[in-house]
Amino acid sequence: MNQVQDNRGRYATKDPADIEKISWMYWDRQTLTSASTTVLNFFQAVPANKLLGNIPLAGQLPSDQDFEIHNIRFDLVSDAGVFSPEAENTDPSTLGDALHDLEQVIMNGFLTIRIQNKDYGEWPLKTLPCGGGPWGAVALASGATAGDFGALTLARNGVPDARNVYVLRPPLMIPAQTNFLVRAEWPTAPTLRGGNQAVEVQLDGIVYRPKQ
Repeated sequence: MNQVQDNRGRYATKDPADIEKISWMYWDRQTLTSASTTVLNFFQAVPANKLLGNIPLAGQLPSDQDFEIHNIRFDLVSDAGVFSPEAENTDPSTLGDALHDLEQVIMNGFLTIRIQNKDYGEWPLKTLPCGGGPWGAVALASGATAGDFGALTLARNGVPDARNVYVLRPPLMIPAQTNFLVRAEWPTAPTLRGGNQAVEVQLDGIVYRPKQ
């Protein structure tokens, strides 16, 4: 009797005997409510779109993925406070609003990563990325009438350079299907001149998954 050769292995899309390592970033965006928010938990819900984040499951990774965190980033991303174009005849005293709001958020808060029920690290927000602190600029343009002007103010958490990130030593591993969260906290709620702000945490590292 002839044996029928089993060729199912040639159609497998994953190799359980080997893994692949892929550079990856997970990010999550939350709203900081002025004069109200003291705690924000990130990565606890599947976002509606990739502008808001890209975690595939609420509070954990898929069953076939581990994630090794190498860098942590924190920033304000709301147009209201990061990029704030001012109308003509605007009071010059408002030109510092973007930097004021950034200072209120990053100089007075801190961040922790929790895996299951254990905290792994605690960092002041001003050190994410890499101790850059507030960075900003103001551009002015005069109008046709005396006293008229337009302005654009800019404030970011650190110099905008891809290398300007906080590096974990050693890296931190989040195993598959393990509950985790990233939490930002403030002793007192920041009061922001630009109103409510969108803030974002970015985890930069390596995904380990079965080889394709």
